[in-house]
Amino acid sequence: MERVQPAELRQQIALTLIPQVGPQTARQLLASLGSLEAVFHASPQELERIPDVGPTIAKNIVGWHDTQAVEAEIRYVEENGIQTLFFMDEDYPARLKDCPDTPILLYYKGQNPFPSGRHKWLSIVGTRRATSYGADFVQSLLRDLAPHYPDLIVVSGLADGIDGLAHRAALDNGIPTIGVLGHGLDMIYPAAHRDIARQMQAQGGLLTEYTHERRIDRNFFLQRNRIIAGLSQATLVVESAVKGGAMVTAANALSYGRELLALPGTAGRTISGGCNLLIKTHKASLIECAEDLEAALGWKRKTTQQSATQPTLFYTPTAEEAAVIGIIRHDAPIAIDELIRAAKLPINTLNSILLSLEFQGVIRKLPGRVYETTS
Repeated sequence: MERVQPAELRQQIALTLIPQVGPQTARQLLASLGSLEAVFHASPQELERIPDVGPTIAKNIVGWHDTQAVEAEIRYVEENGIQTLFFMDEDYPARLKDCPDTPILLYYKGQNPFPSGRHKWLSIVGTRRATSYGADFVQSLLRDLAPHYPDLIVVSGLADGIDGLAHRAALDNGIPTIGVLGHGLDMIYPAAHRDIARQMQAQGGLLTEYTHERRIDRNFFLQRNRIIAGLSQATLVVESAVKGGAMVTAANALSYGRELLALPGTAGRTISGGCNLLIKTHKASLIECAEDLEAALGWKRKTTQQSATQPTLFYTPTAEEAAVIGIIRHDAPIAIDELIRAAKLPINTLNSILLSLEFQGVIRKLPGRVYETTS
């Protein structure tokens, strides 16, 4: 990972600290002006012409001079081995870039969380009052997946209950796991998870959008749920009432076009009401075991089966089709969002190519808009 220059990091941190400048407004500023430097050198009139930036926000930007807070954060980052991830940089999580409301700057402590190769990211969330049914399911699921998917990464929120159980099960089975925090990296909440948080930094890590010494706000824990949903291909809800943080994460996942999965529970039990509702309303796929999850996401174990679909004889692909086939063959199975980034084609053009290749029997579409070649 490239070392960020101090001047650049100062501007990145500063932009996140300006009152009323949230992630979406920050993106508008950067998209309109082209760089951080341009944002901080723009006149009030230039700023006010940008969508979502009125006189008040323009005044906050021009008049912002809290360099002390920025310098304190830079010192903390450097002294504690923390990595910063800015959304315009290559090392920013690719899936998060597709989400309009995710943070422009993240703080991370741990092992390399976003390797260049393709990995299978799974977010697991649920109630803080997990039962033995939910706990046993999480342990069994990750134990069954671990031997077959060395590229699996588990994401959760380090909260009590299902979150903590998911992190622990991942560690027990040698799976890297990322904890998304609702506070800065200078503390761990709940305190009972300090030991597991230390272990995660050696086998995954901790991720947050918040600066250190930031006063904890209950809303921060709800806001971090969008990062949990945005990082992964799919979110699995294990035990949740109809209302709660896990259901917020589920809504985030659906809004981002990600796959949603849920463990069914006993009818009439509050603790499973949310999961059952997601399944009943066809928002989530029903998951009772590793095989269900693999089928829902189009994941395949290393033992491959002979394809039943035979390519059309004497079919010669166009140059664009050949390029798409090459990407799918190299990275298969590949999800549609990753294919869009790799192919660098307009979405309408890519959809037309995929449809043609399916018709010719060259590729097949798996559940969740995941693609693979037939040979």
